[in-house]
This record gives sequence, C-alpha cells and structure tokens, in this order.
Amino acid sequence: MLLDIDGTLVWRASRVHAECVVAAIHEVHGPIELSKVDAAGLTDRRIVRSLLLGAGFTDEQIDRDMEWLLAIAAARYEELCPDDLSETVLPGIPTLLDELSRDAGLQLGLVTGNLESIAHRKLTAAGLARPLLPWVGAYGSDAEDRNRLVPVAQERAAVLHGWAHRWPSERTVVVGDTPHDIACARAAGASVIAVTTGAYERDALGEADVIADTATEVSTALAAFAAS
Repeated sequence: MLLDIDGTLVWRASRVHAECVVAAIHEVHGPIELSKVDAAGLTDRRIVRSLLLGAGFTDEQIDRDMEWLLAIAAARYEELCPDDLSETVLPGIPTLLDELSRDAGLQLGLVTGNLESIAHRKLTAAGLARPLLPWVGAYGSDAEDRNRLVPVAQERAAVLHGWAHRWPSERTVVVGDTPHDIACARAAGASVIAVTTGAYERDALGEADVIADTATEVSTALAAFAAS
C-alpha cells in the first residue's frame, strides 16, 4: 500500500514547504516574478519547473541548477518546519496507520511528490513517522514525472523483501487525493483508492477504483482488495 502525504494523511501542512521552495528559487535565480501554479499532486521538481517556465526560463537553464535548488529547499525546510504539525493530521489517519502497520502481510510505503527529506520531516512533525517504518516508497527527489514513482517504490519493496523482481502491480494499491495519484497508479498497473480529503471533489476522482471519504472507508476498501 503506497500512500500520498498532502491531502491524504495531512491537510494544510504545506505552507512552510511551499515557502521554502519559492525561497530556494529566489536564492538561485534572483528576485524573479513567479506566477501561481496548481501544485496539488505534482512533484517538487515539476513544481519548480512549472514556476520557472512561467517566468521565462528554458528547460536547459532549469536543469542546470535544479539539484542545487532542491538541496537548498530541503535544507531550509529542515530548519523551518514547525516542530508540531499534529493539528494537520486528517481524522482517523493515526488509527488507520496503526491498524495497517500490524498487518504482517502488508507492506506500507509512500508515493509522494515531496522531496524525500521533506516527506520524512513533515511526517515526523505530524507524529506519523513511526507507524510507517521501515520506510519504503518513492519521492519527488526520485523523478519529476509522478507516473515514474510507483515502479521505484515497487523495486525498493522487492529489495527490502529480498525478491529478485519488483513488488507486483496486482498487489499494489495507491491511496491519494488527486487525479495525479490516480494516473501514477494506472501507469504502473496498480489499483487506486482516491480520497476526498484533499483538494479535489468526487467528480474529479472518478477514474479511481474506489473513492473514500474517510480513513475507515479506506480500510474497508483495502480489505476488499485483499479478499479479491
């Protein structure tokens, strides 16, 4: 089971995250004017590219400084992330994670657009890190295209279990709150549960296998997948 973070586990926990990304852009590229982009479901790399393309930069210019820029954003977030983000945790999520972490047949992980260090720092501040250990997953630091992330997580799960081949797609379920989460699951042949706890209404999530309004409904849907 691969979980998104923002809009799925926590809500409105990204203000400082966004500020750090923008500050890193300005540190690297100067006081340029940035237009707003719809960041929900995008990787941090894609967000940076979208902002800089909107400011007139070329892909070549963006790529030249991307790693440096992301390193600055991650370092700033490590410093500035609030110590306590527990108020941003969505209802029922701690109970759901505790329940899932006790299931010996289930491998929990993350598929998120957050850079890896930012993802870990955010979940630690939210009090959600412990149930997800050992960490398996894929992050915005692994690829710019979110559709490439599920196979990365599957490969890492296989390594953890000592398998010669990556975790099979027929045993992979992605849980997320945006059409991008649905698309990344479909690209890998995985099942997907869309949750309505984030930025999108039900009408935008119709391509999911299941749409859940609560953490309890996510648990019920997972049990149905396991039984099928």
